[in-house]
Amino acid sequence: MANMDLELGVTLLFMVADESTPDSLRGYNGWAIGLTAAQVAALPPGVDNTLTVKGVVLPGYKRVREGTLEWVMSPPVDPVVTMFNALPGPGGWADPAAQAKWASVGLALLDMGVDRAAFITEYPNLYNAAIANYLAQGN
Repeated sequence: MANMDLELGVTLLFMVADESTPDSLRGYNGWAIGLTAAQVAALPPGVDNTLTVKGVVLPGYKRVREGTLEWVMSPPVDPVVTMFNALPGPGGWADPAAQAKWASVGLALLDMGVDRAAFITEYPNLYNAAIANYLAQGN
């Protein structure tokens, strides 16, 4: 079902459960709330956020899938964030620009609907391949 802007200027935001959604949040799967354009613009970016709906705090992230605005409910400590923070190893992200670039590519992939379990497995492989190529060039 495509998300439609209603005649009153409201966009529907659908709550979505996936493989990482805790059992305690699965009951909210399928909920839809109407948001104004300003509320849609104010939705937090990234994957480690919360949305409060009628007093219920729902950790997760926004995505647009097949024209539908969704809030994908995730554990309070999102495994995607844990994986991303661990990518560069114990020294962490030394270059904020590199961190921002890798984050924007990762978020774009998630926004396109890439399976989160596959993403958690394959995104580090992509990062490691880039590092291996860099080192093979003698850097």
